[in-house]
Amino acid sequence: METACCFTPWKSKCFIQALTAKIMLRQLGIANTLYLGMDRNGRKEIEAHAWLRCGELIVTGGRGRERFTTLGKFTD
Repeated sequence: METACCFTPWKSKCFIQALTAKIMLRQLGIANTLYLGMDRNGRKEIEAHAWLRCGELIVTGGRGRERFTTLGKFTD
């Protein structure tokens, strides 16, 4: 997914990657879960992150997700 994002004419950040993968897996009938999280990172600024899990496999956004507090989960 990250390789394909290099060729899009827009910025493909974590949410776009996770949402695109979710739609693709849904079309194939493969169950998955989209996670939305946030972290203050020790400052007043809020950082957001999205990642997609399919079974035990993290499909997108796996790097660094441990530091984010999960705010929502969306499962097929």
